[in-house]
Amino acid sequence: MTQTWLDDYFVWAKTKWHMTFKKKDGSIVNASFDESYFLYADKTSAKIVFFISHEDETQLMKDLGLIE
Repeated sequence: MTQTWLDDYFVWAKTKWHMTFKKKDGSIVNASFDESYFLYADKTSAKIVFFISHEDETQLMKDLGLIE
């Protein structure tokens, strides 16, 4: 994860999620998704304001044969 503070309260966090799936036939498939989160953060907590997925996750899962 990388983070960029935009001002005193807002941060942009770029993440990469790695997931492992087991298909019905027993084979293992690994998938990765890039996402950006924009958070409001103060001294006690952080809250997600919004996020952006950088891939079409549904299409990627179809391409990997995980869903039809």
